[in-house]
Order: sequence, then structure tokens, then C-alpha cells
Amino acid sequence: MKYLIFCLALYSNILLAQVERLPYDVNKVTEEMQLNLRETEKRGIEYQGIVYYVENNLKTIKAYRKDGSVKWKVRVSRYIKPAVGKKEIRYIEVKQDMSNPKLYWLFIVYAKHDFASINIETGKLYYMGAD
Repeated sequence: MKYLIFCLALYSNILLAQVERLPYDVNKVTEEMQLNLRETEKRGIEYQGIVYYVENNLKTIKAYRKDGSVKWKVRVSRYIKPAVGKKEIRYIEVKQDMSNPKLYWLFIVYAKHDFASINIETGKLYYMGAD
């Protein structure tokens, strides 16, 4: 019985250590496919075991694996120089590619009217323009 209690205590400590070492706030992650950062305190989307998380500066997106390691990182402000609006990410959405159903993108709105897509596998950003 003492051995069982010891094993349970050890296992719970291991689980707590894993949760504590994640580099993002798990309470700010949703499983919804879209996230309007202006309307919520949420900062990330979990999709197929990867968390796409907007950093507190609202300029950087990181993709985290389940173990907390970084899959890729994109500092959006390096690639997009908006003419209008505050220079921060306002909206993110996981979208399926219309021409290739196996491919998914992270669509983002930056500043007021600038749009980009990030390949969720590679982290490569494609600027789509502004309206």
C-alpha cells in the first residue's frame, strides 16, 4: 500500500512538472478554429496537437508541440509594414487550403487591414496584401 501511494505521488509530481514547464499559458488556449484577439483574453489555438500561440507582444506567433518545444516561430512585424492601424496581430484562424485539402494555413490579420497566411507545417509566412 505504501508503495502504491509513493508511485501515485511520484506520478502526480511528474504530471505537474510537465504542465509547469510549458512556455505558454494553457488557460489561454482554445480548440476553436478562429480567435479574435480584440474580443478575448485567449492567445492560442490548439489544432491536431500543435498550439499556435500569439506572444504577449502581439507581434510574434509560435507553434508549440505537445512537449512544449517550438516547431516554428514567426515575428510578423518583420515581414509586414502596415500603413494603417496598431502594429499587432488582431485575428488568427486555422483554414483548410481550397485547392489542396491536405494543407492547412494559419490566416492572420495584422494591424487594421493587412492579411497573411502561415503554412502550419513550415512556418513560412505569405503576405496577402491590404485592403
